[in-house]
Amino acid sequence: SWLSREGVLAVLTFVPLTLSAALSIFADQYSPLVGLIGSALCAVTVFCTAMIYASLKSIDAWHTPFTP
Repeated sequence: SWLSREGVLAVLTFVPLTLSAALSIFADQYSPLVGLIGSALCAVTVFCTAMIYASLKSIDAWHTPFTP
């Protein structure tokens, strides 16, 4: 289901973003690759959230292909 995908992706997104924050705070460095991976995972997580809303048949305004 889209809810389980969202949950898994939210946890996976936490890993590179935590690594990026730790590098920034403790090592005064920035890794563009880690930031890009974290940003991409954020976008996919938001897409999964949108698909949860799009799958709700009870709300006509959300149950469209334009929701995501």
